[in-house]
Amino acid sequence: MAYSIWWALCATASLVVGFALSRASLRYLGIVVFAVTLGKVFTVDMRDFQAVYRVLSFVGLGVLLLG
Repeated sequence: MAYSIWWALCATASLVVGFALSRASLRYLGIVVFAVTLGKVFTVDMRDFQAVYRVLSFVGLGVLLLG
């Protein structure tokens, strides 16, 4: 889980710097790193959680992606 947090922070930094410097490539990199991190969290890191927490996490993700 610590790696996922670290990669999410790196993705956030890439997005912030990309917007600050008006560099689309850094923004795209941040989005891709976020997507890969999110995939890792929901496929690898969530397997240790109880089913109820996994379901709530997927519902929360769905709400975030719709909004």
